[in-house]
Amino acid sequence: MNFYLKCANALKFLRGKKGNFKTILFGLLQKKELSKAEFQKAYSILIRTASNMDLIDHLVQHLEDSEKGMNIKNKDLIRILLSELFLGKYKKIKGGGKLKKMIMSKAELLDKEFQRLKQQHGIKDEEEEQDKGIIRKRVFLRIIKGRMNIEDVVKDLTLDGEAPLIDPLIPNLLSLTYPQYQALRKKEDYITSKNYIIQSKPSCVPAYLLCKGILENKDRIAKKIDIIDACSAPGNKTAQLAEYWPSGKIFAIERDQKRYNLLRKRMEFYDLKNVECINDSFLNIKPEDQKFSNVRYILLDPTCSGSGMINNLDSNIDNLIEMSYEEYCKKKFESLDKKKKAELYALQKSQLELLDHASKFPNVLRISYSTCSIYEVENEQVVKLFLESHPNFELVNLEKYSETKGFSTNFSEGYKCLRADPRESGMDGFFVSIFKRRKN
Repeated sequence: MNFYLKCANALKFLRGKKGNFKTILFGLLQKKELSKAEFQKAYSILIRTASNMDLIDHLVQHLEDSEKGMNIKNKDLIRILLSELFLGKYKKIKGGGKLKKMIMSKAELLDKEFQRLKQQHGIKDEEEEQDKGIIRKRVFLRIIKGRMNIEDVVKDLTLDGEAPLIDPLIPNLLSLTYPQYQALRKKEDYITSKNYIIQSKPSCVPAYLLCKGILENKDRIAKKIDIIDACSAPGNKTAQLAEYWPSGKIFAIERDQKRYNLLRKRMEFYDLKNVECINDSFLNIKPEDQKFSNVRYILLDPTCSGSGMINNLDSNIDNLIEMSYEEYCKKKFESLDKKKKAELYALQKSQLELLDHASKFPNVLRISYSTCSIYEVENEQVVKLFLESHPNFELVNLEKYSETKGFSTNFSEGYKCLRADPRESGMDGFFVSIFKRRKN
């Protein structure tokens, strides 16, 4: 399969919310459909394309408008090729094919439009960004407890006197600059290491805060504690739960067959024996089943819009730095068309259904709810609606764990939730809340 076509297929899966960059590319790597060198190149192309999706889609539309009757079937492939031609390091498409010929026949027209958009939005070339050190997105590396010495890893990845940062909240989590991450990728054990997981901080926070509740209350509740990861694949959070609470059973639920297979293989790879993988929808899991009678904690990270991840990479984000984060998120939501807003409300309905099901487990004490979305409709609104219909649950106050709190304008308890502002944190925009059952 052509390299660009592999990238296009990965982009298609990403836009369909069927995984993240690393999960999709690791799958291709394991199937030997990508070489290690191609993996690194594909990752860079996908990050760049997603970063500038609005601009690239504008160029795709401009290309279609330039010739009446033009029908582009594989728009994701066109997106990748345009990204290479206008935003890539070498400003060229390596390879042939009909799509390349079509693009090059319109290159002058497209370049004129690109230069106009570039000036309008203040977009910088990839090499300009790297030369000026503007790339601020950080990569996170979580070391599995007891398998490596964190000080040795810090020493090994220190470049030009700059060391990786040890995260102040999540145990054994390192924050890497992009050059440090590139140095890690060059190591032979990068793909085969069982000692660490490339896992973003947003992915780490829900499992950590949920298990923190377990550890703080372990003397006041039953000794037997099981946990459900309700939407488990690719399994980073599952692995984290299994590591934090090795004495209990972790039920990892995943409905999609391919993602389930990946999840099961990853748990076997990391030798996490207290994880039981289940290929089914969480909504089909019966709360009254005796098998789940010791489930006290449920981690719910459902399908969402993924808007936090995309906006973390928004090339125009610096132009909005003067806005408050709440104003920024509101502006992004208001810019959506009716169809996209309707899709968000459909997601909200699904998210509430999953939360309601989690609340039905008779012995559940805490439920974490998290998304990688910036929109209130998937975050504070979901929390508010759930609490209104489930008075036997209340929010755990998380405000001490982050400077960026949930929004309280339309929900008075929003401050008890946790958010991350990608404009300042170098992370994806995300949202976390934790519910606990009222004692009475």
